[in-house]
Amino acid sequence: MKRKSSPVNHSLILGVSGGIGVYKALELLRLFQKAGFETWVVMTENAQRFVSPLSFQTFTPNPVITSLFTEPLVHIELQKREILLIAPATANIIGKIACGICDDALSTITCAFPGPKVLVPAMNKEMWENPVVQENIRKLKSLGYHIMEPKEGELASGEWGKGRMPEPEEIFAFVQSLLSQKKEGILSGLKILITAGRTEEDIDPVRVLTNRSSGRLGKELAEKAKDWGADCLLIAGRMEEKPEGVKIISCRTASEMLSLLKRESKKNDILIMTAAVGDYKPLVREKGKKIKKKSFSLPLVKNVDILESLREEKLFKVGFSLDSEAELIKEAKRKLKEKNLDLICANSFASLESDFIEATILSRDGEIERLPRMTKREFAAHLLQKIKTKFNEKVKSFT
Repeated sequence: MKRKSSPVNHSLILGVSGGIGVYKALELLRLFQKAGFETWVVMTENAQRFVSPLSFQTFTPNPVITSLFTEPLVHIELQKREILLIAPATANIIGKIACGICDDALSTITCAFPGPKVLVPAMNKEMWENPVVQENIRKLKSLGYHIMEPKEGELASGEWGKGRMPEPEEIFAFVQSLLSQKKEGILSGLKILITAGRTEEDIDPVRVLTNRSSGRLGKELAEKAKDWGADCLLIAGRMEEKPEGVKIISCRTASEMLSLLKRESKKNDILIMTAAVGDYKPLVREKGKKIKKKSFSLPLVKNVDILESLREEKLFKVGFSLDSEAELIKEAKRKLKEKNLDLICANSFASLESDFIEATILSRDGEIERLPRMTKREFAAHLLQKIKTKFNEKVKSFT
């Protein structure tokens, strides 16, 4: 009898690694197939010791992938699928992914996959609590992986503890929820105001006082916020490259930026202040002629503090603190309180003119999250998810 197929709504790669929870992956595959998913199964060598590829082939019309050598370009071909789910995810496959090791079909496909990735860890209690495993989990979370943590219950060893794979229905609901957020946009309905780039203060008609900020992080934040459904406005100083498809208002000086922010802040829900605003400006601007003296002194005065000027504004405010390693957290805590911020991201001078950033995120509620070095694109995604969570908590506290 020919199997009745549902209309295709989504596409999913189901990765299966070698744990006792493999038998649940069969039921999980059946649920996705029944719901109209186009499914592709990728099995590790150890997974095949528990369940044969033929068992999975029963539920999916697509070939079950067990090796890169039979399908050498499969890791490229599967990039267009919608979501990747690994269930169960053993400590071994988690460690490989966290370290960028690509030595089999599943680890290689995961490394090459650009879309949302979900891991469902399943292992014994001691392995789950191992500091190395927990460090790998933290790293993957910071890189944007979705982790569905194991349940507490009776394990394969007969012991009781955390490490049990969630039931197929729970995993199915988790993935459906993620796809729903992706479709609607996790930032849909929010108006986000972002500043980026560097300000300039005129010395004379030719020269300016400025800094080395490239504006790359602001660009990544604006593009990701737009992709995730936010109504995004970028107020931009000088930038190396501006984002595509985002409304932009340009400015040069700190005073111009502050004026624009005061005008726009009441129309928005969230302000993310990534712009590198000059701390000082010339006391006097030489007008009408270029300075040609062999030597001259340049008196400077303190520039306007934009976030301090906006401390009474009611929108959710995110600041950045650039400082030396020695003073990083201390200064960030001070600014968080004095400028009445909801979040502040502390990072060192090393991130200037770089595609990478290593930052610590401090929250008004006292939470401190130290992140590993990552690309600014990865950091932008993580920060926006964090902002969404904290914004929702703040809104809930007022209702």
